[in-house]
Amino acid sequence: MKTKILPANPDMGWVRFALSVILFLSVSFAFAQPGKSGPATITALNTVVNCYSPVTNNVASGSLSVIINNAGGNNCNLECGDLVMIYQAQGAEINAVNSDAYGTINAYNNSGLYEFNYVVSLAGTTVTVQNPWTNNYTAAGRVQLIKVPSYTTLTVNAGASIVPLLWQDVAGGRKGGVVAIHSFGTVTVNGMIQATSFGFRPGATEQNTSAAGGGIVTAFVSTNSSDGAEKGESIAGFGPEYTTGAYNRGAPANGGGGGNGHNAGGGGGSNGNSGIAWNGQGSMCTACPGTAAWLLDPYVIANGNVLTTSSGGGRGGYSYGSSNQNALAVAPSNTNWGGDNRDPNGGWGGRPLTIAPQTRIFFGGGGGAGDSNNGSNAPGGSGGGIVYIIAPNIAGSGSIRSQGGAAINQIANNNGSANDAPAGGGGGGTVIIKGTVANSLLLDAVGGKGGDQGPLGTESEGPGGGGGGGFIAITAGAPTQNIAGGQSGMTLSSSLTEFVENGATNGGGWTNNNCSKYIHKLYCP
Repeated sequence: MKTKILPANPDMGWVRFALSVILFLSVSFAFAQPGKSGPATITALNTVVNCYSPVTNNVASGSLSVIINNAGGNNCNLECGDLVMIYQAQGAEINAVNSDAYGTINAYNNSGLYEFNYVVSLAGTTVTVQNPWTNNYTAAGRVQLIKVPSYTTLTVNAGASIVPLLWQDVAGGRKGGVVAIHSFGTVTVNGMIQATSFGFRPGATEQNTSAAGGGIVTAFVSTNSSDGAEKGESIAGFGPEYTTGAYNRGAPANGGGGGNGHNAGGGGGSNGNSGIAWNGQGSMCTACPGTAAWLLDPYVIANGNVLTTSSGGGRGGYSYGSSNQNALAVAPSNTNWGGDNRDPNGGWGGRPLTIAPQTRIFFGGGGGAGDSNNGSNAPGGSGGGIVYIIAPNIAGSGSIRSQGGAAINQIANNNGSANDAPAGGGGGGTVIIKGTVANSLLLDAVGGKGGDQGPLGTESEGPGGGGGGGFIAITAGAPTQNIAGGQSGMTLSSSLTEFVENGATNGGGWTNNNCSKYIHKLYCP
């Protein structure tokens, strides 16, 4: 805190102060154009109201400009008076060693930081803004400048919806995934505003794996796709941006770990934190048939024969088994299972994040891929994106959602077989509403469901882990909320009718259904 120094001449000092305030207010009024977008009614599905520009240079705290990539119209026709949001999605530093500590967040750096501002001018690729930036932003961390509509009122009709642009690689960086709306009057939602599956992407599928029965693959990270499947995208990066390898079961920050060889399931992505300690093993279903099978799991045994619960994403299921045994009596890694002995080496669930709704928010993590080699695997779930609404009141009978995407269930290959491991579900996204929310609305940031393994006689593979629940924060109101973890997938193998989870676990959700609340404050005058 700085010490205030009174001027030597108090009278002249207050005169100068008053003049400076008048000048500031005059400039603010000239630049800001409240309600510039007028009244609006959304009548069509999948309407995009924002425009997105990748930021190509670092942004320093205290500066008054930002450089964007304007190729292909990415400058969004910005002009004086436009409201913008700057957001950095990635750039966190993680532990990259090959151990169970892999993926621990060493430093968030600037990942998740955001703020609002008004445009003064656009000259080429340089956007000048009204107020000095509060935070530093690092272009390598995938920063984007988002044009935000400022309405007098907004109505989303029944059957209509607002969505963001899909999170994607573009010239100059990455962009999309965020719905940001400002209104000086009521926002009425009878349809939907949603960013479900618009966040971090799932691990890519590929067809390399280790030999079945060649010994359990225990690595947490590898550069070799034969060791395991690809990890989901996270605040630490994606694919080759994971410096010590993109494959295997270790969970990179909030991304789900990939299933290890041979044919273990992928882990679920994550975002919100339930307050329960993360352990990577997810939350084992206690109400499902075959609960006794969990007591043979090595992580349960290490946990004092207590079924695991965890914040974050769910764990992927066990590796390939080829024979029909009793899962309630024959433990994982027993050679009687045949195949790869049904080893417990599925992808670990993504880690929950530390969220500060006024300053730092996140996409849900992508689900880890399931290990595969027969062309019957399918993509995991993308994480939920961000929905951010600033308005005095949000009314209506519709919903505002940012769910984690469900993993696609295993598909039959050209031979009609479904003998690869499914992937994990995406982590729930983020919903921030600076206003009073009507009780008639639904807010939903549930984690995505893990993928199912299709029927294949006695052969079994590990299902996908469920995505962890997301994050919701509002100013006031008591709307219905859902921020639960996603369910695991299941196997339809005839060998495991007594234990269809086959080692896959649910994502963690909140321990109660209360929204986080904070004081209403419009960022922009």
